[in-house]
Amino acid sequence: MSGMMTGVVAALGGGSGGGGISGSSTLKLNGVDQYANVAHSTTLNYASAMTLSIWAAIQTKSGVQTLVSKNSGGTDGYELYFDTVSNTFKGFIYIGGLIKEVESDTNPLTDTWYNVMLWFDGTNLKLYVNDTQEDIVPAVGSIDTNTADFRIGAKSGTASNFFNGSIAILLGHDDGLSNPEILEFQDPKDPSLYSTQADMTVGLALNGGSDTPEDDTSGNGNDATLVGSPTYTGIKLTIEQDSGGGPVEADYNMFSNPTRVNTKRIEFNTDISGGLSEASLAMCVSPDSFVDQEFYYEATSTNAYGKFRMRIAGGNLQFGYRDSDTGSFYNTTVTASTFLTVGVSSTIVGTVNTTTGDINIYIDGTVRSSTNVGATSPIYSGALNNLPAIGIENRSPVSDIIDAGISNVYVFNEELIQAEVDKLGTTPDETYYFSTLDSGLVAKMVAGWELSSNDPSAADLIGSNDGVIKGGMGSDGDLLTFTPYV
Repeated sequence: MSGMMTGVVAALGGGSGGGGISGSSTLKLNGVDQYANVAHSTTLNYASAMTLSIWAAIQTKSGVQTLVSKNSGGTDGYELYFDTVSNTFKGFIYIGGLIKEVESDTNPLTDTWYNVMLWFDGTNLKLYVNDTQEDIVPAVGSIDTNTADFRIGAKSGTASNFFNGSIAILLGHDDGLSNPEILEFQDPKDPSLYSTQADMTVGLALNGGSDTPEDDTSGNGNDATLVGSPTYTGIKLTIEQDSGGGPVEADYNMFSNPTRVNTKRIEFNTDISGGLSEASLAMCVSPDSFVDQEFYYEATSTNAYGKFRMRIAGGNLQFGYRDSDTGSFYNTTVTASTFLTVGVSSTIVGTVNTTTGDINIYIDGTVRSSTNVGATSPIYSGALNNLPAIGIENRSPVSDIIDAGISNVYVFNEELIQAEVDKLGTTPDETYYFSTLDSGLVAKMVAGWELSSNDPSAADLIGSNDGVIKGGMGSDGDLLTFTPYV
């Protein structure tokens, strides 16, 4: 996986961030007879795929210590554990009576938190420690199921191999998540986090920051029962988040043209929006001023207004399109300085539906301008005057040179609704990282460019419409915080 979560820290006690767990005491297990038990449920028989995540801090190293187990004691099920002899985390599954096992590179320290994940997709078995994939083995088939209880801190079938230390935040999904690192940030005490994760089958807080730490937040009724009277006196776990309230994926510089040189821009070779009856344009922008400037521009041969564009003109943020029949330019506007701040990045989304005539501008997830122009023909699809561009009104002579940092420019073939707009970014100085973006949004994307120091190539994230960087426009803009969509 990315391994880029430089802004997220798992700390021992104290501290707080924008959200998540802040200094919460955790479930302390004595290594003798204490564990958390979840009664057998078919929802915990992960046959074809699985992502299993838990936080653990070992107090005393001795023997084999189980983190999570649903293994009858025979050749079935799955397990995640710590092995004192090898001083590593290990995990296994059984397929057709044969064991498939993975082992960490990490040699854990005592009294130190680690996020450990066991991942399976029907083809491979993987082990992650603190967001880093540390082992992978081929594992083709389905996990052999059983009727054993699901246990945290002890082996299922035999109530042995007790864990000695602190445990928190158990999460299970019946899917090999494409972005398993997002589970590192989850706090089951807030069930609303899982409104978009229908594949979650169990979520247990197991920390003192929750009023109901043993209650399953997945909706499957997989509540835990504490055995042996363990208490929430384990070492504290702080999952720090950035001040904006979302987990930090990475900080990168945005593309910009700080001296407003008229040769700097990013051009594209083909028509992008032409012929669409619905379309949306999303981007993350950090303005340096509110002078006239072009963020995104597709031109036509007969209309200086262009055919599909986002810009600041006369102090107003403007988004609009030209229709195919009349050549009219339709748009909606809002005073830029009212909702945008110099030096602060905002996610701007423009949506259009030519059938209903609705045009909207969203800023950080909130509708800031809405205009109905009545039904029109689709977006103009005739010949282009000049190549589509980011950062300049690309016609002769060029004008409205960008005075902003810009990143994550996406074009969609539908009018996005509010819930979809929210998945692109709702907090200033944050935007969602493409590789962890909601799959439903990606399916509607017709072109997209990251435009940051992480990927300065201006390559099309979806297809072949790669951008061509002109005049040295580069990633020297403001810092941008990418966050994983949850």
